[in-house]
Amino acid sequence: MNAGGLTISTQTKIPTSPHWYTPESLERLAAYVSNGHETRTVRDFISEFRGLKGTAKQQAILAKAKIARVTLADLCENHRLDRPTISALLRAMQQASTPVPPRRLGLIGKEHLAARFTVAKMDPKTFRYQKALDILNGLPRVLEVAFAYCPELDRDDQGARRRLVTAVNWSPGIRNPFRQLGEAGESLDTVLAVARVDRSDPVILVVHIACPQVRYTDRGKSSVVLD
Repeated sequence: MNAGGLTISTQTKIPTSPHWYTPESLERLAAYVSNGHETRTVRDFISEFRGLKGTAKQQAILAKAKIARVTLADLCENHRLDRPTISALLRAMQQASTPVPPRRLGLIGKEHLAARFTVAKMDPKTFRYQKALDILNGLPRVLEVAFAYCPELDRDDQGARRRLVTAVNWSPGIRNPFRQLGEAGESLDTVLAVARVDRSDPVILVVHIACPQVRYTDRGKSSVVLD
């Protein structure tokens, strides 16, 4: 990921997990996957999930859900997937697999960030890095934050010296996406203002969150909601 001239990450790719879905979201995924592929089997569909590659597991799941030897199209009725069957399928998939621990989502890491901040000629005494790995509403989540004073930073086109590098799932934000944080709903800009980290201050702040499901406030995905 490159933002503001600061390259900070490569993404860790892992298969999607059935523990990241509700019956509603799995139904939407199945409908999307089956679109234009009427002969795609349910077995092919579940084989793409983490921990469900084995033939024995796939057979056991289909037996529990009572849908052996059927296609995704067979689950449709009046252009809608059968919700009770999808729910039974999801339960069987979750029982046959284990949840993904937060660390498996991947980390940028303190060492890598420190190296990139060094390129930006930071004052090493001011470098700070913190990470939080947790599970919220059944979903693993990784939050990484890094900060340093970089006295040689030039002003940008808007006259600011502060560099705010933000990203969600290794995709840098065109603008700061963290505009609604916690129960108070305050923005990251407000947090920085309270901390007296002004636009004129020559500092770099990196904030990155990785999570299988991210809640946005708009279709353009320019603002993310963090609990």
